[in-house]
Amino acid sequence: MSFVWGDDNIAYLHKRQQALVRNPLFYGMQYSEDPAQIKAWAPLLMEGRDPNQKVAATWMPLGTDVNFGVITRQLTAGLQRNPNFSLHLEHEVRALRQNDDKTWNVTVKDLNAGTESTLKSRFVFIGAGGAALKLLQLSGIPESKNYAGFPVGGQFLAFKSPAIAGRHSVKAYGMAETGSPPMSVPHLDSRKLDGKPVVLFGPFALYSTKFLKHGSWFDLYSSVNHNNVAGMLDVGAENLDLVKYLMGQARLNDDDRQAELVKYFPNAKREDWELVTAGQRVQIIKHDPEKGAVLQFGTEIVTDKDHTLAALLGASPGASTSPPIMLDLLKKAFPEQMAAGWEARLAQIVPSYGRKLNDSPALTNEIRRQTSDTLRLPYLDVPVETSPAVMLTPPPVTPAVPAAPVKESATPTRNCRRCKPFRHRVDTHGVSLQPALAGRFFLHLPLPTATRNLRGRGAVEGSGALSGRSREELHGWIHACPAAPYRPATKPGRGRR
Repeated sequence: MSFVWGDDNIAYLHKRQQALVRNPLFYGMQYSEDPAQIKAWAPLLMEGRDPNQKVAATWMPLGTDVNFGVITRQLTAGLQRNPNFSLHLEHEVRALRQNDDKTWNVTVKDLNAGTESTLKSRFVFIGAGGAALKLLQLSGIPESKNYAGFPVGGQFLAFKSPAIAGRHSVKAYGMAETGSPPMSVPHLDSRKLDGKPVVLFGPFALYSTKFLKHGSWFDLYSSVNHNNVAGMLDVGAENLDLVKYLMGQARLNDDDRQAELVKYFPNAKREDWELVTAGQRVQIIKHDPEKGAVLQFGTEIVTDKDHTLAALLGASPGASTSPPIMLDLLKKAFPEQMAAGWEARLAQIVPSYGRKLNDSPALTNEIRRQTSDTLRLPYLDVPVETSPAVMLTPPPVTPAVPAAPVKESATPTRNCRRCKPFRHRVDTHGVSLQPALAGRFFLHLPLPTATRNLRGRGAVEGSGALSGRSREELHGWIHACPAAPYRPATKPGRGRR
């Protein structure tokens, strides 16, 4: 949702909606200058506002919030079941050295034990957020000499009261002030943290020399060298508006933040919010052959000429851009493998891979229908006819399909203490009672047993929610818990269940 006031901004927003709605990806975007309609979309924006103030808004009926932290933990839990994967937390890379055979020696320090060890790898990916620049410099590849970093932190005003957070269900974006950088666009966001609704307003820039939220104050200074210092000075001189903006943000106090807040949430009170510090961004300063040193808002993938190392630098507009960024990395870092079959496999995994949705209403409908059915989201059909009269007509929206009810088990249950990533409820026989998808259940079995059950014949033995079900019924349901105890079978074909 976008929300503006003032004649110029209202005229701009209307023209923007008229242009975007003709694109299949933005079909369905609605525009209104009616305060009652805008209040129906976002009550907090309108309650307490001067009735004589002219406002306008656009609103999309589609969209959802995504918790990328949960997704990351789920993906990591899946990878940990693979014997070729290991995760080392509280470890820090101290050295990167390329060998004569193009492999890499990576020296890491265990911050808890204080010991160092060296790993050898044919390929290294540096995806350490703000710390990526320093690790890239540590590698010593010639490509690293073209880059420097400019750190900027962010703060938000957080509303955690259900009386407020429960009444705002959109992401409402305004317009940045003249001279402000793109990352400063104010927005009143609906979020869910640990399943609880929260409303955030911001961002407020926070200048820091750290490259990570909990990094060192010397991060910026230690990244400066004879290759990038001149470019950093040039960028500073050419971006005085940004420097002025950051200096102004550094002088803000709570009264100043409250004054900005009431422009979007007129009834907000100072005691309703708390100031929270979000993550740290490191914007790219890079050498451009034509323009010289430039400040870049976005991400960039850097690879060495041998395709043995890749780094992801910069700050993306949001975590939702991570899939296309990583697909782009595969193209740049593994060109031979992509041509030899990876690209075809990716097209199977990602149906829209390599295809443009904004040129095809039929493809847009196909992908959206698949996504909406899987995630149980609202859905609308993009018309094949793209005349202005058709595209400007508000479309009917198919509501989200409610999740299937979860069946309760009468079997005595307990918490699974061994499988922390999933936190299943299991019965006395170790069968998980935690719903997975559409009321299905996982078997909680040690990895060798689960694998054998899938390959074996007949039904899984034992009792519980899945007792007696066939192998075909269980396909895709088994959760092979790497933490579950396993004892070798006493007889061929039989294991402990």
